[in-house]
Amino acid sequence: MKKAAVCLNVIFIVLSLALDIALIITNIKVFKFTASVAFMIAATVNLIYVFKCVPSAKRPAVILTAGVFFAMSADIAIELNFIMGAALFAIGHICYIVSYSLMQRFHPTDLIPAAVLFVPCALFMVLFPGFDYGGVAMEALCLIYAVIISVMAGKAVMNFLREKSRLSIILALGSVLFVISDIMILMHGFSSIEAPFDELCVSIYYPAQCLLANAFLHAK
Repeated sequence: MKKAAVCLNVIFIVLSLALDIALIITNIKVFKFTASVAFMIAATVNLIYVFKCVPSAKRPAVILTAGVFFAMSADIAIELNFIMGAALFAIGHICYIVSYSLMQRFHPTDLIPAAVLFVPCALFMVLFPGFDYGGVAMEALCLIYAVIISVMAGKAVMNFLREKSRLSIILALGSVLFVISDIMILMHGFSSIEAPFDELCVSIYYPAQCLLANAFLHAK
């Protein structure tokens, strides 16, 4: 079972990253949607692997896979409506937080790395004069989203610091890369700076999601 799961992971993760490169080069959205479906298939393969071979990890694996599904859905929805896409991403992040907390019980110290991520980001979001959110409501929504993703990444980092397993380092790396990709979305959508933030976002986002999708293949 493990060999088959590894082979399928290689196929679908390589496919997702190849489609990501095609998206960056061509900006054809069908590559984006199919890249997202590919990492969702990899996550599903790993969920099946957990049910067959590592039943003790079923609960966090199910909830993380739900988070990957919401992220895949958000990739489609955000092309239609930014707020709808952001809401689906936020639900996905909450799933990740719950999954990480099932792996290791949530502790107040988990908020330390979350604060390290959130405080400078929030100050930048509020004080940088180059941002135009089009209103206070959108700015508030972006700050709420920043709280959620900071807690998600902070929890992943603390899990790794407490238990340096292959699973925890993959989740921590994927989560931190997710934060960086979302900063690129923020810059692309709301800042006056001219730079290829959209391309930078997807070049970071898909490796992040592939890491998260692949993670439970390494559960023990």
